[in-house]
Amino acid sequence: MSGKGELCTSACKSNPCQCGDKCQCGEGCTCSACKSCHCTNDGCNCGKECTGPTSCKCDTSCSCK
Repeated sequence: MSGKGELCTSACKSNPCQCGDKCQCGEGCTCSACKSCHCTNDGCNCGKECTGPTSCKCDTSCSCK
């Protein structure tokens, strides 16, 4: 999707990221929605360091291990 999805904010449009429930950040992504980890039943993505459910700690403040 590369930051072109309908859920992306204007700040995300020109950056390599995907916003919404399945937010993924790439190099240069400055979208604030992409700065936090979004956990789902399918796993989560949170920047380069968080690659899936095994690297993500899902709680009230979903964060990368």
